[in-house]
Amino acid sequence: MAIAFDAASMGNFAASSCTLAHTVTGTNPGLLVFIVNYAHVTDVCTGVTYGGVAMTRLSNVNNVLGASVWAYWLAESCPTGANNIVASFSGSESGEVIGVSYTGVNQSNTVDASILTSSSSSSTLASALTSIADNCWHIGCCLANSRPFSAGASTYLWKGDTLGYNIAVFDNGAAITPAGSNTINEGATGATAMRSYDISIAPYVATASFIPQIIMS
Repeated sequence: MAIAFDAASMGNFAASSCTLAHTVTGTNPGLLVFIVNYAHVTDVCTGVTYGGVAMTRLSNVNNVLGASVWAYWLAESCPTGANNIVASFSGSESGEVIGVSYTGVNQSNTVDASILTSSSSSSTLASALTSIADNCWHIGCCLANSRPFSAGASTYLWKGDTLGYNIAVFDNGAAITPAGSNTINEGATGATAMRSYDISIAPYVATASFIPQIIMS
């Protein structure tokens, strides 16, 4: 089963928690959530849920352009339908959150590889990631000091282009086959500091059924 883009949502917050409505549809779904906190450069995120189900933290990167960035993932047991992404913090924080969901993802070993790419002053950022499994998708969350964002060659921009935020989600929009190096090209306005946290997600693989044979003698 091939991976396909499902939906993206985005919002901001200024409180001890944030709530973002997101609708997941389709078969074998997975949800990726990126949170950027501008109030502190330390780890103050205490957890994220979707539809009441706890999400798994993939990473936290502190002091990224004066902010903290967290990535959370949920595949197995991911609820479908309209639900809320809820992120909790140890105190009152301010920032932005993006949720992006896909269908056809591996339910148990989804996250394939990850990388952090940065540029000190540029209007483009080429984020290269080497996938491990065949037919993965490459997804990146880009943080920049200027906007709007734009997508370069072989890259799709899903959120962040018109909402006036300093983060955006990009992906390559197709299966990477054979597995190997893939680059997404993220753009911002003017020369600016840019950083991107990228992951590859693996596709769903059907489990072969064992049918016993009875040999009559």
